Amino acid sequence: MESNNNGYFKGKVDRSLEFNDKEHEKIYKLVEKLRNDIVMLQIKASLWGSIGGGLVLFGFVLIKLWLDKT
Repeated sequence: MESNNNGYFKGKVDRSLEFNDKEHEKIYKLVEKLRNDIVMLQIKASLWGSIGGGLVLFGFVLIKLWLDKT
């Protein structure tokens, strides 16, 4: 295939590389599964971040109370 200098190509387009419906369905299911996995990871990261932040804050409060006591 050769170009005719305006962005288009002369000749026939090879349609054999297009997906059929089964391949589209497989890709769609895979993408949907990956989206669900990403959402679950975001929820877990948010939860663990909140727990970790709470523990750090609790630790600072305990240290402050201990320092005020001594």
